[in-house]
This record gives sequence, structure tokens and C-alpha cells, in this order.
Amino acid sequence: MHKFKGTDDSSIVKKPVIYSSLCIAIFLVGAMKLAAQSSLNCKLIGLESSKFKKYQQLKSLPQISGYDVKSYRLDLQLDPNFNYISGSVDVQFEVTGDSISQLRLLLSDSLQVDSVVYAETSINYNHQNRIITADLPQALFNGTLDAISVYYRGSPRFGGLGNFAQDTLPGGGEMIWTLSQPYGASEWWPCKDDLRDKADSVEIKITTPLAYRVATNGLRQSIDTLGGLHTYTYQTHYPIATYLIAVAVGNYQFFEEQYAVGNDTLLMEHFLFQNETLFDSNNPLAPWLNLYDSLLGTYPFINEKYGHASFTLSGGMEHQTMSFMGGYGGELIAHELAHQWFGNKVSCASWTDLWLNEGFATYLNGLTYEFDVVHDDFYWPILLDLWKQSAFLFPDQSLHRTDTTNVNSLFNQVVYQKGASVLHMLRWVCGDSAFFAAVKNYLNDPELAYGFASTTDLKRHMESASGLDLDEFFKDWFYGKGFPTYTTIWSQTENRVEIEINQLPSDPSVYFFNMPLPYKLYAANWDSTIILDPAFSSAQFQIEVYKNIDSLVFDPEGWILAKHEIITNLSESKIKDLPTLKVYPNPFQAELTISQVKEGTHIRLLDAKTRLIDQWYHKKQAVNFHHLSKGMYYLQITDQAGRSIYPIIKE
Repeated sequence: MHKFKGTDDSSIVKKPVIYSSLCIAIFLVGAMKLAAQSSLNCKLIGLESSKFKKYQQLKSLPQISGYDVKSYRLDLQLDPNFNYISGSVDVQFEVTGDSISQLRLLLSDSLQVDSVVYAETSINYNHQNRIITADLPQALFNGTLDAISVYYRGSPRFGGLGNFAQDTLPGGGEMIWTLSQPYGASEWWPCKDDLRDKADSVEIKITTPLAYRVATNGLRQSIDTLGGLHTYTYQTHYPIATYLIAVAVGNYQFFEEQYAVGNDTLLMEHFLFQNETLFDSNNPLAPWLNLYDSLLGTYPFINEKYGHASFTLSGGMEHQTMSFMGGYGGELIAHELAHQWFGNKVSCASWTDLWLNEGFATYLNGLTYEFDVVHDDFYWPILLDLWKQSAFLFPDQSLHRTDTTNVNSLFNQVVYQKGASVLHMLRWVCGDSAFFAAVKNYLNDPELAYGFASTTDLKRHMESASGLDLDEFFKDWFYGKGFPTYTTIWSQTENRVEIEINQLPSDPSVYFFNMPLPYKLYAANWDSTIILDPAFSSAQFQIEVYKNIDSLVFDPEGWILAKHEIITNLSESKIKDLPTLKVYPNPFQAELTISQVKEGTHIRLLDAKTRLIDQWYHKKQAVNFHHLSKGMYYLQITDQAGRSIYPIIKE
């Protein structure tokens, strides 16, 4: 492989042994036009249901400071026949400010607080605008460890992606399930509901009629029976964010198994509807657990469990140690499992960085295809293309989600499919060895593991492992919007191949996407891949090749998130006569001078989204663009020699 300003292509990741002949191929080659919907995992699928559409508007939550949550203890009564909850939540906390005289928690105004108890005594409190403010008997100072209890009841609202749902099971009967991402935990239980504070441990006690089983986080400690009720008690001793705490109560079948993962064993629990089988839930899990273990490190909650609990949303949710599943397609299983590392072990520190959860989980699902583990690697390039086609639907959006108050803004193809595509490009730029080393370092960083991380943290680890400065990459691909479109023009004279690469960004937020580009050259019974690294549009390269090249292919392995036009093979004479345009000043305010272009040359003015604004045949050098709004535009110059594209900016 020839490289021109290229990148490290060394690889420490070897293709694993195929664990099963089963091929869960959800993609049909003939259904590629936004069969991309088939890879919209997790919460995305649920949003397709009209049942949820009227609840898409969300509100960010009030921020609470002054203390760190050490543990929660939920003691709740739930009957799937009723949309109702009652019980108590104990909160153990440590004061982090200088002192506090009040303690605040969040709880929906649709629920009623009966009392707040401190040191076995009821204390004064106020509950309005979803904030519980409890007056402490005396001020507590920095470092003090203490606890408070809230007793409450009511009918939780159904909103967001679910929050608290009472629903009918397939074949009849009722169930209750919760889904708290992104702002729904305090819709059904009092907590400090944010992305800044994980509880170190949680105990969950659910009392329900004997006909029902309880699925939730952590390890089951006991099942106690009294009369017609039983109480399930679970505990988790891994740090956990409030949105990852969940409960499902229903008439479940229950199975448990032990899986071998590396040198460890892992308890697997299955809570299935009556019409489902254990084969649905567990068949691909063992090989995927081992694949992720080899790529990412040990399953993050190895001392507790992993589990599946069926629920009535047509998607999935990666609750820590217990994913709620609306089905058991291979992609959904792989996606939710990957979240145990990306989203649960390391959670995004802000919903603006949601791609750190969803982009990684989508990408890891894709790697089950690339590494041919259960999923057939034949479909890997098809999946890469489907991700790109989804990203192309949003030419003016970025991975950085600035609107975090709307479900559709958070859980859409930009975050999932574009996020996965950007990670694939990051791997291309850094090289396999550095990329996977950085991913492991990111997951195991003591400052991030079992806590929260931002895109800046990921960037830092990628730079450390690769030795590269990735400022421009993240500026373009995380904060910047859209993607580039490339047009490549090439010719060969004897042993010299000349290549010109033109680029059009889909949005003016990015002036130029700096990206090393792979091309494959073909001759009779011969091919070779080269890497070109253009620093500007219309960059030209000359390469010595002692073969008669008959074709070039852009990005043959699908690394780059970009559209590209058909590559044109021009004769040497046409290459020599290409326009040698000079444009100045650029940026300009009103008048632009276009020189060294023959009279009669066809010029088209395009906007930032490459839509035609105006066109003319060149007569005079100075052109007045006073009528244009400020922003980026393109001049497309076409004559007998060919075509060139030049970005211009009006100030």
C-alpha cells in the first residue's frame, strides 16, 4: 500500500474465531434504500410508535448541588393492574459544599409526598416545580455522611420515552415497566436526577402480587412471601446513574444461566413473555460477550450479572446489568450489550455528548459483522453504507446536540449512524492499534470508569494513543455539521498519474474537511491502494505508476463519510487546459474578481448546500455579489477542459 501523508494502518485486533454458523442477516441487499431503519437500535425503534409521539417534548431538569449521593434504597409497592406507585426512597449522601441546611431532591409534581424523615423524625419540606426541598434540623458541614427518607405515592405520568408504563402483555395480562432516559427517573421516584452524580450502590425492593416476577438491576438477594404478596430485593454495588435504574413487573418466564467470559463466569438472567423462548434471548450472547471482552476489556459488571427483560416498547433500553428488550433481533441484542461498556460503565457527561453512548453502541454492533461473529461479514460493507445513507439525510446537523429538550433531536440517525461512521473514520485516521488502545484506555481511565465522560475525554485518549493532533478532526466532525462531497479528476501520461480532488462541504460550518483519502488504482491483473491527503479543494497530486491504469475507485473499503461523484478519466491535454482560476479578495464583501478565465466560460454560483443560485458566461473579471447574504458559496467553473469548484466566503 502506498501512502501520501497517510496514517498508521497497523492492527492489533485479529479476527476472532467464528463461534456459530448462525447468520443473523437482517439486511437484504435489494433493500438498501433506508433499510437503514433496520439498524436504528435502542430507543430509536420505539419512537416509530405513534403511542409515543405526543410525548416527544422534554425539559431539562433543575441542577442540584451541595452533596454527593452514596446510595439509594427504593422500597416500592407495584401492582401491574394499576398505574400506581407507593413506597419510600432512602438517600444516603455526603456533603460536598461548605455546608447545607436544606436538602433538595427531584420528583414529578404528579406524585404526592406524604412525609420526609430525617433521623427517624418527620421534617418540614416543600414540593413544587418538581423540587422537594427538605429543611434539615441543623446545618451539615463538608464531609458529613447522613441520610434522608421520602415517603410518596401516586400515578406517574407517561412521558419522554416511557418513564413509567402500565401496559397490556401479548396474549393478555398487564405489566409495569420504567424507562428513565433522559429525564424520567424523577417522574417515578425521588432522586438527584442528573448526569453528574452516580450512586455508589442501590438497593431495590419491590412488593407485588404473587402472580408476577420482578426484573431490575443488580443481584437478587431474596424473595420474601407474605399472604398474597412477595417482595423481591436486589442490590447493585457498582456506581449507577439514575436514568439506568429500572423496574419491570410482569407475568414472566424466568431462566438463568452461567456464561464463560474470558477467564470469568457471568450470571445471565432472562425474563421472557409467555410466547418467547430462551433461544430468542440468549443464542448470540456468549460469542458477543467474548468479542466485546477481547476488544474492550472485561464485562464491566462481571461480579453481578447481565440480563434481558422483555417489555412492550418496540425498541430496547440498556438498563445497567438488565436490558429491557422489545424484541430479540441480533442487532438489538448486540447494541444493548455494547451499552454496558459505553453508556453504563462510562456514561456521557451531558446529553449533548449522547453519541458517546449511542454512536459507540451502534459501532460495536457493526463490529460483530466486521469480525464475523454470528453476524456474517458479507454484510459489513452494506452496513457501513447504510450508516452513511442515514447520515446523508442530515446535511446540516452535527454530532454535538445543542437541543437536548426533544427526543427526536437526541435519538436520531445523526447520533446513532453518523456517530458510528465518525468513529470508523477516527479509527482510519488513528490506525487500528492506536484506536483500540485508546478505547480501552478511555473505558479504564480512573477518572472516567464508572463515571461520566465528555467528547473531550475521548479526544484526549485518541491523541495520547496515536500521537496525533485531532483538534481539526473533532472541530469538523463533532462540532461541524454535515459531510463533504468529493469530485476526483484523473489522467495518466506514460508513468505519471495526475489526480485532482475537489471538495464541497454540505454545510458552511465546515470550510474544508481535512481527511486522508484512500484510492484504489486498477490495471490489468493488478491493483494498488494509495492514500492522498488534500489540504484544500482542487488539490493536485502526481504519482509514478508503471502500469496502464484503467480505473480509480474512491475509498474502496468504506472508511470515509462522504459522497463522491463519478471519477472522470480526462486526456492529458484536457488536464493541462483546466481553468487556472484566481479569485480575490476571498473572503469578500461585495465585489469579487475572477481572473485568468477565458471569456465565454460557464460559471455557476452554488449555495452552501450546493444548490444553484445563479449562472452566467464569463465576460468581465469583477462580479458584484452585493445581493448575497453572508456565508459560504461555491463557484463551479466549466469549459472544454473540464470542471473545477472553488469555495468563496462573503463577509
